[in-house]
Amino acid sequence: MNSFLAALQLLTTLPSGRPRVSRNAAAWFPAVGALIGGLTVAAHEVLFFMGRPLEAALILLMWVCVTGALHEDGLADTFDAFGGGRTREDILRILKDSRIGTFGALALVLSVLIRWNSLILIPGGRMAAVLVASQIVPRAGMVVLARMAGSAAAGGMGGAFAQSVTRWHMAIALVFAAPMLPLLACFSWYFKRRIGGVTGDCLGAANQLQEIVILLAGVLL
Repeated sequence: MNSFLAALQLLTTLPSGRPRVSRNAAAWFPAVGALIGGLTVAAHEVLFFMGRPLEAALILLMWVCVTGALHEDGLADTFDAFGGGRTREDILRILKDSRIGTFGALALVLSVLIRWNSLILIPGGRMAAVLVASQIVPRAGMVVLARMAGSAAAGGMGGAFAQSVTRWHMAIALVFAAPMLPLLACFSWYFKRRIGGVTGDCLGAANQLQEIVILLAGVLL
């Protein structure tokens, strides 16, 4: 239970008691995703009468509130850093900068637009399954990516998390993230080539991009 609550504290703003640290928090990332997915399905059932466009906007708002915009922040910082930085040192410096630049702002706008439109267009019969998958798979994928790429720099919560992920954590996560393995392998190759591994922002960006892929798949497949 301590490990689950530690994962809940890392990934959400949901009440989870006193601050907790656990070396096995990574094993519970998919479970946290399942919890968020369940809350999203409940919101979908309650809000359906409002019409899909407004419902989709409120679901996005719920995700932002539940996660504290953790992954949106990672997406913006990552696109700013890798879009504007040329050397490893430049990229890591920009990743630590809390300001949002052009690349980050564009990434956020496009992320919201794509996810909003996808939520509108997903057929009703598969909506619940897509909503749950969109929250479980990306969080499992973060664990897989952290193990594959390793930590880019000493210090920082993301680096510490990457160093804590073991083979059995990855094995658990792969049960859920297997469909994303080709994409995660590309992420791992890119991040390792540019900065030698991942940071917390890189993992947040990977989460957002996986979520987008799943929502688009829900529309197209």
